[in-house]
Amino acid sequence: MQKYSLDLSLHFQNEKEAEIVYRTVIPDIVKKHKRSCAEIECKHLSIRFKVVALDAVALRASFNSFMKHVALSKKIMENFHNIH
Repeated sequence: MQKYSLDLSLHFQNEKEAEIVYRTVIPDIVKKHKRSCAEIECKHLSIRFKVVALDAVALRASFNSFMKHVALSKKIMENFHNIH
């Protein structure tokens, strides 16, 4: 069976911003999923997101979930400057 994979790195302006986004996303990543497996790591100014899925739909769902968390975190940091 063919597997689908994604390896994505996001770069941030500072380490604190990367860490905030990482902590926001990690609860969703550690959940058990039937059709996909994901890993995330935070190093300095970057977050690396890796996912392997059994099908393209599961890969897209994992990616969309990850990016929604990232976008929400960024929006909150923009609107509440004292958070970071």
